[in-house]
Amino acid sequence: MKSNRFWPHFDSIPGGRALLSVWQNIFGAEFGCVQPFLQPTAERAPLLPCSRTPPCDCDHELREDIEGGFVAVCTCGDGDCPPIQVPPEQTLVYELNRQKLGHAICGALGLNITPGTASTSKGAMELGLYAPLHAPVFLYFPESEADLLRELEGLLSQRPGPILVLIPTRIHFTSAVESAQRSGCSVLALSVVLEVLEGARFRTTKSLVPALAEWTQRVATFRSNGDALEKLLAKLAAASDQRDSPIAGENELPESAATQAFALVKKLDSEEKARLGHPSVLTVFRLFCIEQLNATQIANRVRCSKLTVLRRLKLLQASTGLHPTVFRRFSSHFAEMEEQMRDPRAAHIHRKRMIYDEGEEDE
Repeated sequence: MKSNRFWPHFDSIPGGRALLSVWQNIFGAEFGCVQPFLQPTAERAPLLPCSRTPPCDCDHELREDIEGGFVAVCTCGDGDCPPIQVPPEQTLVYELNRQKLGHAICGALGLNITPGTASTSKGAMELGLYAPLHAPVFLYFPESEADLLRELEGLLSQRPGPILVLIPTRIHFTSAVESAQRSGCSVLALSVVLEVLEGARFRTTKSLVPALAEWTQRVATFRSNGDALEKLLAKLAAASDQRDSPIAGENELPESAATQAFALVKKLDSEEKARLGHPSVLTVFRLFCIEQLNATQIANRVRCSKLTVLRRLKLLQASTGLHPTVFRRFSSHFAEMEEQMRDPRAAHIHRKRMIYDEGEEDE
């Protein structure tokens, strides 16, 4: 037996915690595949589904009886459902053992398992490593699009390098999640690459390499840009140390290197401008790295939210492999280059137009 319905069932149990009867009802014929990955908790559910056939319109409230046992009491108020005696084991909440499931997923996908991960966690759990990119792999069961976006932002703030996040299905995969992937992460639905077999075994339906080809290329581009910028900034640093040297022509190096650095940032800006909108990456780069404003000041200057500014800075970091504050050390070089790039016949043009997009300069 194989099933393609296994992963979608998880979207019906937010948080991966429910009564065993709920797990049985939702997974149906696939319950035998998920049961090995469930474990009881010490928590008792406050409400239980009605066990009548057909059921009434409410969940029943769990109460202790005079003998120390448990009864499920109908709260509909019509008196049709008498109190139902419930065995203690049927009142316990069962949760997904993420570690056990994660190890099974890693084995099927050929991922290197990360030791020492917790068996249960509300947030994303690190499973292993995607070797081709040396990228950590996380397993997460989002409850909504907003929940998934919050988790992605949290992971990217802690792990600026490329990361792979596995989720059950694409139900919460929206344009906003697609945008988040531009910051160096990839979100992959397990329903796309794994099917479940009898005995709670998994089999790949699609290799990870082609499934992650676009992300792999994007990461390679980011790393290439980062390596180039590191070399350029090293040249700028060396030039800064010798800035007062009387040797002729030394000041040409900062201009050349800064031009190349700007070219890399502008390339990123051109690739993302249509998708991101206002403010552009280049605008935020100028205000943060050259004028050295903080995120709040930039948000006030360009009239956007602080979160939008922080997202642009995260994208800049993920794309270059360097924290934006590194560029601040060379703000004078970038400013000098900008001044030299100005058309001498258009001295009346405000210098900010050299980097600001049309309509984004100060009013």
